[in-house]
Amino acid sequence: MPASLVSAPQGVAPESAAFGHRRAPTLVLLLCCLDFAVLVYYATVRRVDADEGFYTTAARLVWQGKAPYKDFFYQQAPLLPYVYSWIWAIRPNSLVAMRILSAVFCAAATLLWGSGLLRVKTLPVRVALATLLTILLDPYWISWNVVVKTFSFSNLMISIVLVALYAALHTGRSRWYFAAGLALGVCASARSFYGPLIPAAFIWLLLRDRSRANVRYRAAAVFAAGAVLGLCPMILSFVHDPQAFLFNNIRYHSLQAGYLPQNGKIVVGYQNPGTALLTYLGFIFVLLLGLHPYFTIQAGLAVAGIVSVWKLRKRHDRLYSDQDYRYFELTLSLTFVFVATSLIAFPPYDQYFIAPLVPFFIPFLAEALRTATSPGKRIIYVLAALVPLLLAYGLHREVWEYSRNPEWKMSSYRTITAAVKSSSNPGDVVLSLFPGYVFESGRQYFPALEDQFTFRIMDKIGTEEAARYHIVSKGKILNAVSCGVAQVVVINRSSEYFNSLSLADIQNLQAAINGNYSRMSEIDAVEVYRRRSSPGSSMPPRQQ
Repeated sequence: MPASLVSAPQGVAPESAAFGHRRAPTLVLLLCCLDFAVLVYYATVRRVDADEGFYTTAARLVWQGKAPYKDFFYQQAPLLPYVYSWIWAIRPNSLVAMRILSAVFCAAATLLWGSGLLRVKTLPVRVALATLLTILLDPYWISWNVVVKTFSFSNLMISIVLVALYAALHTGRSRWYFAAGLALGVCASARSFYGPLIPAAFIWLLLRDRSRANVRYRAAAVFAAGAVLGLCPMILSFVHDPQAFLFNNIRYHSLQAGYLPQNGKIVVGYQNPGTALLTYLGFIFVLLLGLHPYFTIQAGLAVAGIVSVWKLRKRHDRLYSDQDYRYFELTLSLTFVFVATSLIAFPPYDQYFIAPLVPFFIPFLAEALRTATSPGKRIIYVLAALVPLLLAYGLHREVWEYSRNPEWKMSSYRTITAAVKSSSNPGDVVLSLFPGYVFESGRQYFPALEDQFTFRIMDKIGTEEAARYHIVSKGKILNAVSCGVAQVVVINRSSEYFNSLSLADIQNLQAAINGNYSRMSEIDAVEVYRRRSSPGSSMPPRQQ
């Protein structure tokens, strides 16, 4: 962030403030380097998240010349596979290698905020550092920014957006408006939930200062130009095949909305208004706020910061400039739009909020910590004492919630992958209900099993649509196993595939496996089968 709202903060000796500002950048750099080391370590040991199977697969397929929607199912905005794809060329067959790129994005976002906060001279150095530490010690920021998903890259992009908008409002330079628009367009091209922020920011820029029409129009136009450029991956994907784009990004999500276990079976849909309302209330007050105490405290501090800014602005306090108050207003507006957009998903997932909201919170956290560290207030010490407990609890709970099954341990993931490799040759097809094992082994995917979340809708669309949009079917899998199409079959019993099978379907599948395959190993309820040798079959597999 560019400099200078006011001179040295009140109550701080000029010599002390100057000394603190000289040493602070070095301290921020050291903290961010330590943070990066921690992120890299955690990336190597954190349990696998089920979503990483299809994200890493998409990145691999893109590097191999395939395109999302056209060549494989992909229910997200199109850019992210291209961002991660080059890792496959440098270090193929490695989830950890792609995770390290996520750690790089996260560390870059943290360093950006750390250096930016130091440039706001209204903030004492201790407040800037305290705000940075709230990010570094956030268990959800750590946990979700080391996995191969949309979070790390989009969190970096939205951080660039917010910092660029601060610079734009304070300097009026077109390049900052363009940078903000470009970063937001890129962000939306990786995670479409950020798309509505583009018109929200554009409208705000048009309406912000009615007395300076030319300035408003220029700022909004330059921002829009950057956003359109950033949205090119989305635009080109849509133009290439509008129906495939809409199916993957919109229709799929409507077909599987409300996918939840209920009384031993899977229920899909909103059911009724009462059920939908209870689901949302349960999500907000139990899952999100009740079970994520670090986030709840962080959100509470952000609200306190919002209230403090509102009071300062109401009494025309000159602690902040007019540009600062406009920045707070714009950030708050974008926060509301993002939260509303994220709540469209049904059921909404806590991971959609606990890490992605951090960049939006930061300006208000800084204000809250400024007031909390003023003389006579001790609550900050109580919160600081709780941080180690909240950090440990948060890291444990996120893994437990989404990766509690033993097969998601990194050691199990590697053992299963090793079993796949020892049972096949590099060019062999592997039929796996979780694509991550195929990715890590370097073997070939069974068509339409590049994304395990197609299981949720395979009974909801017709044969023609399934073929066009690369959606697998029960019949296709059973036929492939019965005919021995794949060299290796990997069955994880916790897969959502079994939610769509009747008892007879399961028995038929197992009979087909037993008739054509031999079980090579079973690791944490994941079974690896190799096709039996037959006359005219290829050479026995060798370990690669």
